[in-house]
Amino acid sequence: MGHSEGFYHFIVDRMINAFAYSRIITDETGNAIDYELLEVNPAFEELTGYKSSEIVNCSFSLLFPDQRDFISTWVNRLQKVCQNGGREAFEYYWAPLRRWFYITAYNVETHHFITIFSDISCLKKTESAIREERRNFSTFFDSIDAFVFVLDTNGCIKYVNRTVLDGLGYSREELKNTHVWLLYPREQHKEFRRIFSAMIRGREKYCTIPLQHKNGAQIPVESRIVKGIWSGEEVFFAVSKDISDLMLSEQKFSHAFHFNPTLMSISSLEDGYYFDVNESYCRKFEYTRDELIGHSSLELGILLDAGQRDRAKQIITAEGKLVNYEIILRTKTGKELIGLCSVKCIRIGSKDYLLTMINDITEIRAMQKAMEEKNRQLEKLNRMLVTQAVTDDLTGLYNHRYIFASLEKEMGRAERYRQPLTIIMLDLDHFKEVNDRFGHPAGDKVLATVAAIIRSSLRETDIAGRFGGDEFMIILPHTGVAEGQIVAERIRYEIEQCPFTSQNIRITMSIGVCEYAGEELDQLVTQVDELLYLAKNKGRNRTEANVPRCKLGTLYRQDF
Repeated sequence: MGHSEGFYHFIVDRMINAFAYSRIITDETGNAIDYELLEVNPAFEELTGYKSSEIVNCSFSLLFPDQRDFISTWVNRLQKVCQNGGREAFEYYWAPLRRWFYITAYNVETHHFITIFSDISCLKKTESAIREERRNFSTFFDSIDAFVFVLDTNGCIKYVNRTVLDGLGYSREELKNTHVWLLYPREQHKEFRRIFSAMIRGREKYCTIPLQHKNGAQIPVESRIVKGIWSGEEVFFAVSKDISDLMLSEQKFSHAFHFNPTLMSISSLEDGYYFDVNESYCRKFEYTRDELIGHSSLELGILLDAGQRDRAKQIITAEGKLVNYEIILRTKTGKELIGLCSVKCIRIGSKDYLLTMINDITEIRAMQKAMEEKNRQLEKLNRMLVTQAVTDDLTGLYNHRYIFASLEKEMGRAERYRQPLTIIMLDLDHFKEVNDRFGHPAGDKVLATVAAIIRSSLRETDIAGRFGGDEFMIILPHTGVAEGQIVAERIRYEIEQCPFTSQNIRITMSIGVCEYAGEELDQLVTQVDELLYLAKNKGRNRTEANVPRCKLGTLYRQDF
């Protein structure tokens, strides 16, 4: 490809995978007995705990004397790689570090090889957790390769996943009930609290302030907050994705680019034509390398929205990089995926190119969507429970408790604003005979039909409820007694004319109408109840109303 050695050396020094360039050590018979480290990158230093000056020109058995069994097996594999060319790759659990690695070795010249150590500990842990407890929420949190926090409504930590503990160096006991913003750099606390407040109100979607390790190191992340339910309480799920740049290697170590598990590509800044892609990129998008090189993502249909590329290009031109840019991508066979894209402008020779790294977050977004759907279902259920708590099951009108609370509220409003208020008490005549003669199911149908007639006769601001048995109450705000009588007579007439059920049951209703004049609630209810029984005593199927002692207001009902 013509890349400069300086370019790939720059990449190797910054890649997150441990890298070593080594030479086989043989005995006098030519059999491999050990190998010597010639060059390592900073990630290898961090992995082993040795500095480069302590590692270079040292044999592996001298550095790790307790790993002779591993070295014996490993050098045999390395000798085969060096003799036969090609590469050797396998998974290995390195006991001293207590971590799993995907180890890849490449032969570059006689008795020399490159080794790349990819830490797959989180992947192994995730696979195990999903197999054992797929349905368990806490296992789900521990299995995803992201920092997951469960926060109360004030932003205090209730629970974190294993990635948080491993990645930030804290124990669960240290983090519990701690404000989450204390895990961010002190100088950005104010800005984080502002963004956090905006996110929970839906005004901002993401936060890109880095998390801070217990030792002070900063970890670049993209964070998002989703409202949900945890142990029956309303909480916020905060998901932070590590977006640390994965780098390329120099020319002689270009395998570190081509076999990196992250989707990586190099493209021209002007037109987006692919200059190089790695194997992961080809495999994910189902193209061969030759099908991609010299073509753009728009031309091939990998990137669906040309506007997204234009906006990204503007940001990169202005800032030299792009971090956490979420895009919709499509494979050769038409499968869509969600990618979290980070782009950096790099210089190769005299020309600018884009180094693009994409993390497939399709499953994470699907999980978030599923969680949001469950939250919507819970909210719907909560609304149903609230409705059931104030509603009479048989008639669909408000229940006795709610109608009393509403009457007290409306009396206060009428008193405060000097507005008229009238209540109506209604009771079916000889309803017991309906139950005795036709049965309780027929009686229930009568009550339901009466409730429907009452409801259809009222305004939206009026309140109707089942007071008890076959007795109903109606609250008429902004209404005087005369207008209340009109409403009562309309209901009484419609009930008198209605043939109830298929058995053509006929029934009438006695009604009391009373206007509020400043008395206590119990007194007002007693008055309207006495008017109801006055109607009963005068022969039933009639309305009796009071003459109020004083008027609280002069507003009158306009729709009667």
